[in-house]
Amino acid sequence: MKKLVISAITFTLALIPHLVYPQSASATGTGLSLYYKSDLSWTRPPAAFTTSTCHTAVGNINFNWGGGAPGGSCGVDNFTGYGVGFILAPVTGTVTFCEQTDDQFYLTINSNLIIDDNTAKAAATGQSCNGTGTMNMVAGTSYPIETWMHEQGGGAEWRLLWSYSGQSSYVIVPVSNLSPTTFTVADTTPPVFTSSSSFSIAENVSSSATAATIRVSESATITISSGVDAALFNIFFSDSTTALIKFKVSPNFEVPTDNGSNNVYNLTLAAIDGSANLANQAITITVTDVADVLLFNSFSLPGGTKLATFRTAITITVNLTVPSVVTFRSNGKVLPGCVRKPTIGSAPNI
Repeated sequence: MKKLVISAITFTLALIPHLVYPQSASATGTGLSLYYKSDLSWTRPPAAFTTSTCHTAVGNINFNWGGGAPGGSCGVDNFTGYGVGFILAPVTGTVTFCEQTDDQFYLTINSNLIIDDNTAKAAATGQSCNGTGTMNMVAGTSYPIETWMHEQGGGAEWRLLWSYSGQSSYVIVPVSNLSPTTFTVADTTPPVFTSSSSFSIAENVSSSATAATIRVSESATITISSGVDAALFNIFFSDSTTALIKFKVSPNFEVPTDNGSNNVYNLTLAAIDGSANLANQAITITVTDVADVLLFNSFSLPGGTKLATFRTAITITVNLTVPSVVTFRSNGKVLPGCVRKPTIGSAPNI
């Protein structure tokens, strides 16, 4: 330990633009942004720095370098450490902070000076502190924090601890309660479906036609999650916020395949964003009738038959453009068993 004699004190104010008002967050931090530089002097208040560094890291304040260096190209003596980011309050009430530092230490939270330790000394250990300070905090709120240490010579240590109601002793402020300057509040808002919940489409459209265009408020994965008619549709992505719903088989108004046989198809969509927030939307797709134009494509008898033999069956085939019922006549008379025969197949070849 060396004694530090200060002949002059220069006050420098540093503004950190990315440190803003308290924010709501959860304890999922990765630590503060840590910067080190070679530095013979120690001024109060110390100045923020992020360039001309000899080492950078991310973590909490819990270091005992002994006679060594913090890393990178830093020397073993005469260096300054600077930690900046956000600290998440563990409780609502008074939180007491404790520093164990060789040599100087400085701490501000939410622009409030908490600890100013200007002495050159050996670091305290255990439940002893070189300096303490308190702050009233609100649980679940993340506050901007800046802390500095300065090493003159000999051993080098830098620790930040806290205690609060319900905790009987000082403990190191954990990594999970500290976030770097790139701090972002966790996304807990699910996507919002911005498109309609009801759609209609004319019958006989191709299976490549879009029956419903689905849009959400943010990038998300959209799926058909359930619904009594879900199996009748495919879903395709147009972009990160848009999906297209299409029939697997061209719908026919006269022969509906929906669960209620009323040409109203029901299905439920799910949208999940990158933070695993989920939203659901029930939609209906109604198939509308179209005035069909009936045309005969062909009429045939097997093998080009022109004459029928008594008591010999002959299959007569017609090919139509729309679903129908067909009655066969010969010389104006209805053929027995050939009355209102239903068609099979899909338009336009039925």
